Amino acid sequence: MNWPIRGIGNSDYNYTKYTGELTSYLNFEPGGVLKYRLKMGSIIGEAPNFKEFQLGGVGSLRALPYKSLSGGMPGNGHLGNQMILSNVEMQFGSPINSSNSWLDFDDFFLSLFLDSGWINYSDELQKKSSSFADFSEFSFSDLRHNAGIGIGSSLIRFELAWDLNETERAPVFWVRLNPTF
Repeated sequence: MNWPIRGIGNSDYNYTKYTGELTSYLNFEPGGVLKYRLKMGSIIGEAPNFKEFQLGGVGSLRALPYKSLSGGMPGNGHLGNQMILSNVEMQFGSPINSSNSWLDFDDFFLSLFLDSGWINYSDELQKKSSSFADFSEFSFSDLRHNAGIGIGSSLIRFELAWDLNETERAPVFWVRLNPTF
């Protein structure tokens, strides 16, 4: 009996995944920081679903359920091969040194944030094998937006996020042990 022998590194999938991220921190006053992150990605070729893009949840769109936003059409079996994510966060902390008091509030801050994201699935990207396709299907009106408020320290933070596209949804409460970006 002849069994097909597959070599090491053979796969049913042939794809290239490109991601880029720009992160900026701007200290605009004592105790105040403006943080910004722009993240983009594109997948060329046929990728497995767990490698395709999805947004939602911690670190992306905080008012949406985890990985709930995808760009695939129902029934086509694909999630997203193009992605844009933008996070803006403004933190306001204590500008004074209160080390003389019995309780140190230097580490606490209040934050306001806006998360925006877009996912798309393009058949053209699946068919191409060597060129990076443009984001011609992107429109600012297609962005999903979340906004919220948080309080925290260097150890822990509490955030409350609202979905600005579906305002009837209940806000989402997060307890985090790490920064967003």
